[in-house]
Amino acid sequence: MRIKSQNKNRLLIFMHMPKTAGTTLGQIFRKQYANQVCGGGAQKDTIGKLSALSDAEINKLKCIWGHIPFGIHNYFKRPYIYITMLRDPVERIISMYYYLYHNTKIKWINGLSFKEFLSIKSLKPKIENLQTRFLSWESRIINYKRTEKNLTSFMLDSNQGEPNLERAKKNINDYFAIVGITELFDESISLIKRELGWDDIDYTKKNVNSNRPAKDQLPVEIISMIKEKNKLDIELYDYAKKKLEDNL
Repeated sequence: MRIKSQNKNRLLIFMHMPKTAGTTLGQIFRKQYANQVCGGGAQKDTIGKLSALSDAEINKLKCIWGHIPFGIHNYFKRPYIYITMLRDPVERIISMYYYLYHNTKIKWINGLSFKEFLSIKSLKPKIENLQTRFLSWESRIINYKRTEKNLTSFMLDSNQGEPNLERAKKNINDYFAIVGITELFDESISLIKRELGWDDIDYTKKNVNSNRPAKDQLPVEIISMIKEKNKLDIELYDYAKKKLEDNL
């Protein structure tokens, strides 16, 4: 069941999955809601900024945006809706690797092959089924105001349980107004616009990594490794894509 979004007083929670074109969508939210948006793309920004706000200031917010997992609604005493974007899991991992590889500020990846990157154990939560993990995690165990200003890092870097596909699907059905698809970005924006009652919007895609090969240019071994590590995300992506297409 999709939550309807007619209540204008509801808090919009935008779960920005890393490397899913969420930066562009986040900028659209900023244009729509101006200074009534809290957060940004970086993990540390949203939780840290929320921690500094009073309850009165939080009640004035229209939108929370950031790399935040499902469950943060438990901290707010007001109606809410969720929106997120999912991306083809293979494309997401390719984008992630080449984004890091070409980032001169990230030294540890210098000279690291794609195969070596996929084999780093400490990166497992970020490489394997991250989208399912975000959508199935229950963050009510943490009080973000007292203990964790980087909730996403806590979730990804700690043993907080395995991603749960069925729970992720249930959360989509029960809590999300829209789950957009990166590969259907314009269609997703059109549906979000319709659901939220926005006026016409102009946007330019942000943070697009053109300095990477296409999927079909990579070795079959690499693609197979990514698919093997992201079986849950692939099924979740297919599920969400069909739901979106049915609503277009």
